Amino acid sequence: AGAGARGGVAAAGAPSSAGVVESLACDMRDVKLLEKIGSGGFGDIFRATWRGTPVACKRIRADLINEEKRVALQDLAIEVTHLQQLRHPNICMLLGYSTSENNPVMLSELMRCSLLDVLRAGNVHGGGKPALSKRRSVRYAVQLAQGMNYLHTCKPPIMHRDLKPANLLVDFSGTLKVSDFGLAKLRPAPSARASDAKAAFMTGETGSYRFMAPEVFRHEEYDESVDVYSFSMILFYMLRGMPPFLHLGGVDAAVAAAIRQERPPIPRAWDEKITHLLQAAWSENPASRPSFQKAREAHDRPLSAHLWQARVTSPPRPLLAGPRHAPRVLQGQLQGLARGRPQEGGGREPRQGVRHLLSRAGATARRGREELHLWWEAFRREGKAS
Repeated sequence: AGAGARGGVAAAGAPSSAGVVESLACDMRDVKLLEKIGSGGFGDIFRATWRGTPVACKRIRADLINEEKRVALQDLAIEVTHLQQLRHPNICMLLGYSTSENNPVMLSELMRCSLLDVLRAGNVHGGGKPALSKRRSVRYAVQLAQGMNYLHTCKPPIMHRDLKPANLLVDFSGTLKVSDFGLAKLRPAPSARASDAKAAFMTGETGSYRFMAPEVFRHEEYDESVDVYSFSMILFYMLRGMPPFLHLGGVDAAVAAAIRQERPPIPRAWDEKITHLLQAAWSENPASRPSFQKAREAHDRPLSAHLWQARVTSPPRPLLAGPRHAPRVLQGQLQGLARGRPQEGGGREPRQGVRHLLSRAGATARRGREELHLWWEAFRREGKAS
């Protein structure tokens, strides 16, 4: 990704450390740093333990000069202020913080890696082959949309303003979570007075250039739709296997999108529904971009259809064996039929599948009973022999 930029706002309302919950304050004597696992503009991230619990510790670098340290402390206070009130499965959870002037840190849940790590690991040779399967890409996109919808429906809405693969983390169960709220901002509520109508918008060059919305780069008024634009670029990256505007530097990529109104070329072979979603989300007109709420409502079926298409074209998983698993197999398959499609591993049309599924589940149960009977007979013979 390109270099980041930081800008001002047209309206007041930046959160401060005054609203931080005191119960989250931690004693640094309980924190043990183990190893450095990452770094950012003003801080380093360590794998650590806190009261015996594995955590990620974000610590401001000690070598910062006065202005850099002031900005870093401000970002940390903003991030802590936001995270202490957020609870969502797709938002990285804050566990504790310390605002000690000598050692300011933030503790959050420990994650396995970033989405950027995943994307780069699968494309080490630069061939453009996607590191993620279509199924996994769409699952991550849905999880990202869910987390961002939660932020945008807060009162007031929270704009992330720096969505990019490096700021999206994947936990040890494979769940994607939004992190790094140092540039996040509360959107001011619109005033009833016409003269204050612009108070609900913000201006300034903030975020990472390659994923930056055009209106942000042009220093125009913007709102939370800038996150939707960034979402579209991340989705393209996951599906295509390479960053948008790959052959351009960060600033040049922003110029191409904001000044020349260019967008990454979408392969013709891609699913039409995904193409429409991308084109709507990276629209030049912010008002034409769907909110994450509307995107979930309008595009949940297309995304699910795309996910289902990826499932049925992949090799089917073997059915579970044994009599105790037969009811689960039958239940799962019939639930898929009730929704109008078979479960993963079925691969048959609903109208053709009911009799087949019943007979197959029965056969699975019979095989299990036969295996159990053979085992019991062998056990009895061994007992008599002894």
